[in-house]
This record gives sequence, C-alpha cells and structure tokens, in this order.
Amino acid sequence: MAKGRPTPRKNRAPAGSEQLVKHVNDLIACAVTQDDALKKALELLQSALGSNAVIALLLNDLDHSFRVTEQFGLTAKQRRGLSVIPPSVARLAGQEQTPSLASKNNGVVLVFTEAESQRSGISSAFVYYLVRSERVIGALAFSRNKGQFDKDSVKVLDSVAPLIALLAENKFYKEKANDIAGFVNLDGLTGLYNHRYFQENLSKELLKAQRFRYKVSLLMIDIDHFKNFNDKYGHPQGDSTLKEISQIIKKTIRAYDAPARYGGEEFAVVLPYADNNQAFRVAERMRKAVTAYPFQGRSARERLQATISIGVATYPSNARTKAELVDRADQALYLAKSEGRNRVCLSLASSSDLVKVGFCPAAFTSPYYADILLGLEDVVKEIKQIELSVRAPERESNYQVLPALFRQFVADKPDAIAVCTQSPTAVQDLQILHQANIPVFFFNVPEKIHDNNIRSYVGYEQQEAGKTVAKYLARLLRGRGRVAILEGLPEPTNRLRVLGFRKALKAFPEMTIVASERGDWLPTLSRKATEALLRQHADLDAIFAVSDAMALGAVEAAKAKGKLGRIFIVGLDGTRDALQSIKEGGLTATLNTSPREMGRILLRTIVRGLIKEEKISRQIHSPIGIVTVENVDQALNP
Repeated sequence: MAKGRPTPRKNRAPAGSEQLVKHVNDLIACAVTQDDALKKALELLQSALGSNAVIALLLNDLDHSFRVTEQFGLTAKQRRGLSVIPPSVARLAGQEQTPSLASKNNGVVLVFTEAESQRSGISSAFVYYLVRSERVIGALAFSRNKGQFDKDSVKVLDSVAPLIALLAENKFYKEKANDIAGFVNLDGLTGLYNHRYFQENLSKELLKAQRFRYKVSLLMIDIDHFKNFNDKYGHPQGDSTLKEISQIIKKTIRAYDAPARYGGEEFAVVLPYADNNQAFRVAERMRKAVTAYPFQGRSARERLQATISIGVATYPSNARTKAELVDRADQALYLAKSEGRNRVCLSLASSSDLVKVGFCPAAFTSPYYADILLGLEDVVKEIKQIELSVRAPERESNYQVLPALFRQFVADKPDAIAVCTQSPTAVQDLQILHQANIPVFFFNVPEKIHDNNIRSYVGYEQQEAGKTVAKYLARLLRGRGRVAILEGLPEPTNRLRVLGFRKALKAFPEMTIVASERGDWLPTLSRKATEALLRQHADLDAIFAVSDAMALGAVEAAKAKGKLGRIFIVGLDGTRDALQSIKEGGLTATLNTSPREMGRILLRTIVRGLIKEEKISRQIHSPIGIVTVENVDQALNP
C-alpha cells in the first residue's frame, strides 16, 4: 500500500464548502436525535467526497483502541480490506494524543496496490482524525472502489470537521453515560437488571400498557431448595449456579423482555405484550431448560441438577395495579412451590367481579370436613375475590335432606359447588344443580358416580389408604401381631378402606385380624367398642380405626384401661385433633390424607376450571402419607 504525500493546507475552503456546512447545520437542527444527525451528516459527506464507503470510529481513552460506531456502503470484502486501517490509527493515537497528530496525517491518502485492490475491492482510502478540546476523540475512514481521492477531499472535511467532531463527542459521552447507567441498573453477580430497575421498569411498562391497552405479564422465579443446595455444595458453587440460571433466563425469553434479579435466589421477568398463555409458554420453556441443564459441580466431572418454580400473573386479567401484579405473581409462585416445585403456575386471582362457590360436605360431625373447609378459606385469603356459602347435613348418613340443601344453594346463585356425598340417590338429587347450570365438583368420595356432568373428582384412593396403613402396621409389628379393626358406617368409604387393609395384610401370614367392631365414625361409640375389644382380647397388639374420630375414641378407652403405650392405635384422615394427639403421646400414627391441603386443591381446581377456563383433569389426587411422632410437627405446620 502506497502512502501519498501530505497535501499543503490552505486557509480558504474549496468551493461549495460553505453550502456543505449549512447542510450539516440544517441536519443537526432537524434531526430527531444526535445519533440521527451524525448518521445523516456522514451520509452527506460520503456523497460529497465521492466515497463508496465510510467508517466512523470513537477512541477509547483508556486503551487507545477505536470502536466502530457507524458505517455505510461496505461489502463484506471491503470490510476485511479496511480492517487494516483502524489498527494503524490506534497505534498512531497511542503515540501522540495531540492536535499535531491530525495536522501530520489528515492529508495522507492511502493508495492500494493492484493486488491489494483486487483482494479488498478498495482502490483508495484515507483517515481523517477528529479533534475536540486539544484531544483526538475519533476518526473517519473513507474508501473508494475505483480511482483516488483528490487534494480537496481533506479540505472539504476541514470545513465541517468541528461540527462532526461535536456530534461524535456527544455520542461518545452519551454512550459512556448509558454504560454507567446500565452498570448502575445491573446486578453485579448475575448481570441481570437489579431490583431497583425492575421496580422502575415495571411501573413504566404498566403506565404504557394502560395508555395503549396491551397486556403485561410478570414471572416470579425461585430456585427450588436453594438453601439446601448452598449448604451442601457451598456458596461459591451456589453463586456459579445463580449465574448459569441467569444466562438460561436470558436465552429463553424474548428480545424485549426484561429479566431482573429480584433478590437472593429469586428472579423476575417483565413480559410486555404477553397474555397468560404466552407467558406460560415462555415460563415453561425456561423451566425445562433449567431442569435439563448440567450444572458444573465441584469437580470437572461432577454435574448437578437444579430446578425452578415459576409464578405467572398478567395485567389486567389478574391485577389492576403494580402492587397487585407483583402480589399475584408471588402468590402463583407460592402455589407452584406448594404443589411440588419444578412447575409453572398461573395466578388464580381475577380482577373481575366476586365469585361465589358453594361447599356441601357430608357433615361437620367429624373434624375432617372442618379441616377441608380451612383449606378452602386459605385459598379465599390468597385470591380475595371468592365468597363461600356453606351448608351440610347434620349427620353423614342424613341423605334425605340433600335435595332441600341443593335448592337453597340454587337460590344463592353460586358459580360452582363442591359436594361430598355417598347418597344412593345422588345422581337424581344432583339434577337440581344441573338444571340450574351450576358446575359440580366432587371431593373425598370413594367412588365415581354415573353422572357425566361432574366436572372433576378431588381426593385419594380409599382402598390404597387402607393398604398403606396395613403395611405401616406390619413394619411396626415386624410382621407378627394381633390386630382389631374399628369400622365406620356400612358405606363405600368404610368398605374400601377395610378391603385395602385386609388385602395388604394377606402378604404377612403372621399378622392376624382377630376382631372387627363398628364405631359408626363417632368417638363415643368407638370408645365403647374399644373397651369391649380390650376385654375380649387381652393380648391385642394394635387397633386400626378407619377414621381419626374413631381412633381418638379408642385412645380414650386404652388410656382408661391403662393400655395406652402398650397397644398401637392407628387412625386414618389426618385431622388436626389426631395430629395433636400423636404429638402428646396418645395416638400412635395416622394416615394423613391432608384434608386442609385437599381443601386448597379443591378450590384451586374450581377456580382453574371455572374462572380461568383451564383444562382440568377428571380425577385429581390429593397427597397421603403416614404421620408419626417423628414427623408430626411438619404435618401440623406444613
């Protein structure tokens, strides 16, 4: 590459320079932004100089490197050819940071040899340094595909250089300010936006959404069991995992979504123009990506797994204000964690009118249904826009009152009703609700009925519950012992629990069922039945009561006979009274069917199927598990 001789400088600008300066000034006055003014000024210069391409570079004071800020007219081939110019510019700038650099080099024209021109597609080029306040701030590199630049080219630039340098300097400081502002808005560990920026951005986004009537969704994300992860692998490993999950979040969201570290192991993402379904798809994609990712362990070969839970809420369907939106997304996150973690849950809240739900249990003679009602009330507190109406027979077998109760519910005009009944005439009785077009959800029933209008069944397998108790007692007695059963009323629930218990016990030949007495679900009758059992079978090892209410009656009888602690008494339900008895050393154990959790699942299912119009399963299982003195505190305070 040949280097031309410096062109003698003259004070007089070439013809047309005054007009060019006027055009540049007009551009500055009319441009929407300073960036736009710089871009259009360079396009004007490119045309005035007969240049095929131009590159504008800004100088970094710290390392004397140049960064391309604008470029026009370059093909890929020419871009490679011009790449030899910026490095030479940087070297010169590093040697001399004074205006003399411009005076010595601005008149130099670079003429490419024939071979270089064929390789690069460039015939001639030159660099013009931009100076402001006795300091080189950048440079312009021009090129031609054919021919050479003449002597007046540099003079044309001399006439407008102060204006171009001003625009370039303003852009430099603007970008520097943006960099600083961006740094202030970023979380130092993850590189995501910080909590302060999240709050400001969400406020601005919701104001725009209100004005232009579009939807905004919010994801609240939490790493599952992260405290245990930190305790097991150490905080450095935990920090590494936070960084990796942050990168996954960035890669799985859309370009205009705003991810932030909300605090600790919790993240938030604002999704403009996204409804519930769109936000759910983004969240599910993110969750699956985290689950599948092999996180680096403490050694090069060790791989760890982490999962996340995500709550989703949307403006305006779930909330009308920023505070409501954050609260509803947080509630949905809590729901995802309470339902087993590693899942995405949509907010169940609605910003529409109040929703009425009827609740009709078998009776309130057992604390079991009171505990289920507590679960419903938990969800009412979460969602805040549900009104419950509660009616029940006085006794569990008092089926003849159901038609009258159903007519009272119809008068309340509920949006849905939850029913628990084993009435042999249930199909006919439910026609009262069906004719009023009230959706019906069944709960805690032992068997499905022949009614296709039932939206969903929430509960557990009664026979499986009996089997679980039998296996527990067999382990407790080491496969050998004498057992009695306290049965409830001759209904499907009692029949299936006892059937499951007997089936499972057949696998243990030395476990013998010596007697079976009826307690009819009541503690008073169960106490009398237990007293009779203890008189007839002095060597009895254990009693299985088919309900907790009967088990507590058996505890009273055993205590009165001095047998408490010498005989194992196991119930089935998981009522708070039974759990408290275990804690106090009365009841040995109970099969916790989690009635309060069943109530939560029931009402959430109604909301999802009715209000949110989600597709729900015909059968939804609530959790069951044995509770003993070892885990009773956890059961009492889930």
